[in-house]
Amino acid sequence: MSKFFSRMQGELQAYVPGEQPRNVQSLIKLNTNESPFAPAPDVTEAIVNAAARSNLYCDPTMLAVREQLCQVYGLPCDYFSLGNGSDELLSFAFLAFCNTRVGVAFADITYGFYSVLSKLYATDTKILPLDKNFCINPSDYYGLGRTIFIANPNAPTGIALSLDQIKQILLANPDNVVVIDQAYVDFGAQCCIPLVKEFDNLLVVNTFSKSRSFAGGRVGFAVAQPALIADLETIRNSINPYNVNSLSQAAAVAILKSNELYYFGAGTSGRLGVLDASECPPTFGADPSMVQGFIAGGDSALRVSVEGAEDNFELGEKDAEILTKDDVCVAISASGNPKYLLGVLAQAEKIGCKTIALTCN
Repeated sequence: MSKFFSRMQGELQAYVPGEQPRNVQSLIKLNTNESPFAPAPDVTEAIVNAAARSNLYCDPTMLAVREQLCQVYGLPCDYFSLGNGSDELLSFAFLAFCNTRVGVAFADITYGFYSVLSKLYATDTKILPLDKNFCINPSDYYGLGRTIFIANPNAPTGIALSLDQIKQILLANPDNVVVIDQAYVDFGAQCCIPLVKEFDNLLVVNTFSKSRSFAGGRVGFAVAQPALIADLETIRNSINPYNVNSLSQAAAVAILKSNELYYFGAGTSGRLGVLDASECPPTFGADPSMVQGFIAGGDSALRVSVEGAEDNFELGEKDAEILTKDDVCVAISASGNPKYLLGVLAQAEKIGCKTIALTCN
């Protein structure tokens, strides 16, 4: 460090991003939880078209993206704010809702960026331990008098709070903002966005980096009632009103329009690659808040596995059979559904697929 470095930041330990190896063609890359799928063709086309106009500044209001978010989530435009990845929105939330009077609280085992931001902004911090099962105890967060940050599902445990548990935390902290960081919500947890109309102290932070296959584009969005969004916008416009470039804005619009590839809903989303809708298993029509994961192979993927289904083993066999044209079959069960995974593994072995099975908790 130089002699000019601020003494206030002298002991700051910076966040260490995940390694990005140069020769990724020979690797199956898992360390930063990116999607294994490249962006859809209409997304790359939108980026190319936007590049032709990159001599101009991007739209600082990001209206086109917010209008598409309105279509997806059924909320007015003033319920949304966009950031250069969800990390920037988390930073804005620290600046907007934490100060010398209002501290912050988050779990001891959670997304590492929270502790970096709390030190960067010299915020009084309360660390709350997970229980013996690595779960957040909602009652620990009641009446704290602090801004609360919760990753849901939590990272790296993959364990999520239910909507009812989050409601109780919101009700117990009516005078403080509760930030729900749901970067991984599409892999199994219930989406909190439907709660924003009910709670004026809820801020839900989301990303395009995981299920939406756009980690390199750096787009995140926050959802809250207009007063909280106005606070974030004040911070954003005080730091960088052009924070999401025009190429990423165009891509985000295309992603949100691609309903045949991406599914957003009350809890989860799945991606269909080259498969027809007729090939979807019966669970696609189930309550989306109950869907626990998805299966993927090559360029194809299906959302699968309903909680409590007795025939999950058979579903796993059927879904693996659909992907016989692919060399690799990946089964992911966000709630650790063993019957479904066993079905996938059994059928994949029969048809000679190399198989990777993962569970998030």
